[in-house]
Amino acid sequence: MKRFMVLFLLILTPAFMLHAQEEGEEGTASMEDVVITATKTGQPVLDVPQHVTVITAEEIEESGVRDVAQILNRQAGVTVEDYGSLGAVQSLRLRGSTTEQVLVLIDGVRMNNAQSGTVDLSLVPVNSIERIEIVRGGTSALYGSDAVGGVINIITRKEADGKLKLRIENGSYIPQSYVTGIGVDQEEQDAEAGDLLDAQRVGMQFSKPIGNTHFTTSGSLYTADNEFVYKDENGDKRKRENAEIIGGDLTAALRIPLGSGDLDVKGIFVSNKKGSPGQVGLFATPNAEQKDTRVQGTVGYYTDSFISDALTLNLNTYFNYYYLNYKDPDAWPAPQDSKHKVYSTGIDFSQEVLSFNFLSIVYGGNISYDWVKSNEIGDQDRIYTGVFLETPLYITGAFTLIPMIRYDYYSDFEGTLTYKLAANQALSSTTSLKGSISKSFRVPTFNELYWPADMFGEGNPDLGPETGYSIDIGITRAGDRTSFDVFLFTRYMKDVILWQEGSDFVWRPTNYGQGLYPGLEATIGFDVIEGLYLYTEYTFLYSFALGGGNSVSDDYRLPLIPVHELDFGLNYRRNRFSTGFNGHLESKRYESVDNTDSLPSYFVVDAYYRQSIGKATVFLLSVDNVFNKQYAVVPGYPMPGLFIRTGFEFEF
Repeated sequence: MKRFMVLFLLILTPAFMLHAQEEGEEGTASMEDVVITATKTGQPVLDVPQHVTVITAEEIEESGVRDVAQILNRQAGVTVEDYGSLGAVQSLRLRGSTTEQVLVLIDGVRMNNAQSGTVDLSLVPVNSIERIEIVRGGTSALYGSDAVGGVINIITRKEADGKLKLRIENGSYIPQSYVTGIGVDQEEQDAEAGDLLDAQRVGMQFSKPIGNTHFTTSGSLYTADNEFVYKDENGDKRKRENAEIIGGDLTAALRIPLGSGDLDVKGIFVSNKKGSPGQVGLFATPNAEQKDTRVQGTVGYYTDSFISDALTLNLNTYFNYYYLNYKDPDAWPAPQDSKHKVYSTGIDFSQEVLSFNFLSIVYGGNISYDWVKSNEIGDQDRIYTGVFLETPLYITGAFTLIPMIRYDYYSDFEGTLTYKLAANQALSSTTSLKGSISKSFRVPTFNELYWPADMFGEGNPDLGPETGYSIDIGITRAGDRTSFDVFLFTRYMKDVILWQEGSDFVWRPTNYGQGLYPGLEATIGFDVIEGLYLYTEYTFLYSFALGGGNSVSDDYRLPLIPVHELDFGLNYRRNRFSTGFNGHLESKRYESVDNTDSLPSYFVVDAYYRQSIGKATVFLLSVDNVFNKQYAVVPGYPMPGLFIRTGFEFEF
């Protein structure tokens, strides 16, 4: 398959370049930073009473990132847990939350599944994205469980521009010599030229207006060996093995005018097969493999004039299916073959009443059903429903107070009441003061409740939900040349669910105790000169592990949460080319609550270059980890060194 992909790229490149040079060039449309996720109504960033970030498709394209996780990891307050290889699991944290405490949506539809509670960002196609909205802080008052650290809403393209885009890429590692074996069996291996052809991707975007209907589709095929060289604990260079992946994705959507609104129909399919190398050293799994398949179908309807001009309607029905099959023939004491099927379906709706000058009323709810069929935890299901009410009060022309309240009921847990009180004070036409206080929660996952007892782990059916209380206050400026956000925040968690090793060496989850997360987020971006943009994103987070009798004075950090996280970059765009770089720094992170072992701090730099060739062809060059830094984000999973991606994009 690898040879086929390389040959495919070589054959198509000259033909596409010749054709593209004959086509005309058109500009791209800009988009206002209007946020939907924070209040479930469209509002400018300055009017939203929280620290929010909007990442546009243009920004994603221009930044040279390879996937969703890479662009999210550059945002203040966001930390990605990356297991190293291209296509490996990528999950995220917000403001020090666990990955299960971040709610991830695609077009407003919940992606966190009831079995694991996490979302693998590597299974989210990047080429179908219109924008990403990041809302930091507890938001359970609108979205229910899991929105403890915040909400990420990935919004896909729905408007057709009548264009066809094709993109081809090759990923290369610099060939290096390495060693195999251990002790007397250790052997030196020569550098392999095949590392220059380690990864390939072919992507497509197509859209076409059909009368008043918009049809959009995108997809990609990809393959990678992921045979990068890393240094082991002895400083010897070794090659990552059993990390190969092959897969593809397809997204298709229709936007159909219906009455006074639009009917949106969308389907997403993602599937891949990959090696699962495990942790380096004694816990490596050289023959394990994993298959992932995700299917999403959504039918939604939105109108800003439902029955009357004073009433809106936003209605979504959805179906999600996720399949995971993990096999390890070498597992002890018996070969492992885990199969998990997760089904989710439901209806979400919200309406806004606009009958009054001094307030608006927003209300809505959902009902959902999750069913898991697994050879590990058996058949488990859950029905949950929730209703919310939000009443923005326009106290003056410059001050808005927004109370929110929600009640959730789960078939396997008691009902939960959450709330949020947020405020926004306009200081000028470009600056706002914002603040909020909220209560949020997360119900345990099926894995945490029902994982079968074995010699390594066991679930705990007596677990209760986690509860979080958040406060944040900050200032936002959105000017023509300069924009910034500075926010102070803190979150207190109780009944935190944590897997810990018992005296019998078996890992079990418990409602361990409490956690405290005080911190600061600061972002600034400004145009230095025309076409030259400089930005900095900084997060300070001094977490405290308060379970097991610990107090603040004991000064125990929570696992894998850096105290300092810094991103900065410089982007230049002029006429027919753009270029730039991004630097990312994370300070030391402890591996466990007892703060014994730790991962060292690291600093990496990525760079990109885009150059137009002819009228409709773009040359792409991206270099990840420019200085070939050796580091790990997750213990035992080394990150790739210097990785060069080259390719072409053709527009018809």
